[in-house]
Amino acid sequence: MTALVTVDILNWRRRNLQQVDFLALTGALDVLNPMNVVVEKDGTICHIGPTAKRFQPDIGVGFFEAFVVTKPSDVIELADLHDVAGQKLVLGLRHSDGPFFTGIAMPLKERFLINLSFGFGVVDAVRRFNLTASDFAPTDQSVGMIYLTEAKTIAIDEFKRLSERLNGAKTRAEHAAQTDELTGLMNLRALREELIGLQSSGDRFAIMTLDLDHFKAVNDSLGHAAGDHVLKETARILCEETREGDAVARNGGDEFTLLLKGVQAQATTLEIAARIIDRIEQPIVFEHSTCHISASVGTIFSNDAQALDIEEMLSNADKALYSSKRAGRGRNTIYT
Repeated sequence: MTALVTVDILNWRRRNLQQVDFLALTGALDVLNPMNVVVEKDGTICHIGPTAKRFQPDIGVGFFEAFVVTKPSDVIELADLHDVAGQKLVLGLRHSDGPFFTGIAMPLKERFLINLSFGFGVVDAVRRFNLTASDFAPTDQSVGMIYLTEAKTIAIDEFKRLSERLNGAKTRAEHAAQTDELTGLMNLRALREELIGLQSSGDRFAIMTLDLDHFKAVNDSLGHAAGDHVLKETARILCEETREGDAVARNGGDEFTLLLKGVQAQATTLEIAARIIDRIEQPIVFEHSTCHISASVGTIFSNDAQALDIEEMLSNADKALYSSKRAGRGRNTIYT
């Protein structure tokens, strides 16, 4: 009887010493590699490191129920781990589309120890599982790589934002350089670029220069605010009476230029000018006052100016315009 009691006490001490040894071992493993998984001889998970718990929180489940070994592909049960002990493994979560791990399995008496690592997927894993530096072993270089990657991402994002701001500023500056601030029409500089392009292409076009009659009287009697209102209304009328592909520019003051692409017939320009003049001559209301103006127009066709440069064409359109003014205003004169 005494011998049996002695044997039981020895067995109890042995089991407790083994349990103490296992707790000490897993405690050390959790510091050295927080992504460790310990598997019992029956294939169930008996211990999970603190970081590994982020993606596999349950113990007592079968290792191959939680994980799948993709490389080597023939590792499908615990006995197969003996054949690949010490070799690099590629694993994934069985019931998830990621992440994938690199790992190594080593026998631990009657158990198996599997050490895992995120490998190149560490950055995505950090974002997915909200990992911090404390989730990695102190000697793990992944933390430094994460910081470098995040710093690179921040720098790239900031560079993109800066580039977008610069491109936006450049676009706005280019637009401002070619746009009349008051009316939103293109300015004479932009119109010249359009003309150069059309002249080099050989396409036919007509230039129609327009000057407002009696505009100075509006400014003198009602002030510059009324004058600005009249200019905006004129710009709106010109845009409405031209086609989408045509160009309308404000030269400055109360003078505008229309570029009518593909127009060759005099009758067409006479009709367009008549509609514009008729609309401009309609009373324009500003606050409690009414503005009465008209418009004089001069037109030149590109086929009548094959050998002329842009400045000569604009100058000749102006000559036709002033012929309209001398003839009584409110009319269109075609340069010949």
